[in-house]
Amino acid sequence: MRRKRPAAPAPVPVSVLLQQEANRQGFALALRTRPGDDPVTSTALDTPRGSFQVSTYDGRTFQVSLWVPGALIGDGGADDLPSLVRTMRDWQDGRPLRELQQAWRAFPLLRTAFGHEEGHAVEDAWQNLLLIRRADHWHDPDLIAAAAAQPRLRALFPRLDIKPLPGLLDYPCRSLLQFHRVTRAPWPPIDTPFVGLGLGGGYFVHAPDYTPLGRTVTPAEAVAVLLTHLPADCGPAHEGQRP
Repeated sequence: MRRKRPAAPAPVPVSVLLQQEANRQGFALALRTRPGDDPVTSTALDTPRGSFQVSTYDGRTFQVSLWVPGALIGDGGADDLPSLVRTMRDWQDGRPLRELQQAWRAFPLLRTAFGHEEGHAVEDAWQNLLLIRRADHWHDPDLIAAAAAQPRLRALFPRLDIKPLPGLLDYPCRSLLQFHRVTRAPWPPIDTPFVGLGLGGGYFVHAPDYTPLGRTVTPAEAVAVLLTHLPADCGPAHEGQRP
């Protein structure tokens, strides 16, 4: 008589793996399954400061996503379960991000993470764009530098928006450099002018309603048009979500 093959063991939910390690270290984690997530592969540690999300498919390597309201501040892989769990405890206890990074150098924080917690997200976002010196289809370092050199624009939160339909004849741009009055989503309707990289070269400056304000050849000319049409009350961006 043919023997039946033993059934494969049921996968251990990631929340159980994390909780077992937390118990071994002598504490508990307030984990929960988020709506729409697979409870076997995904779990989250939600606190007033944000959400520490962890997923795994093999129980050995983990994908980490760390959010504060309206902004992703950490994203990457981890394979050190004890360090991961200790960091989750520190997040749960409210320890600052810099302390979390010092305790675990491999913790996958984004470059802009500290700015969101410490109140300098605007400058961090500019520095993040300025560090990209290689021009490509969407990024123009000269335009970024020209805009960053203007204090009125530098006080706003820059955001490079990749247009999903770059072939639109009315607005033939590869990408848009926008300026926001807040530093986190949900983004309110934009009320400042913005500039696009033309598909065939040059720059298109638009009003918030996409009305063309001018086409220029150089980044300096585009920034001059932006400043001409920037609202007078456009002060420093609010650090965080819309107040």
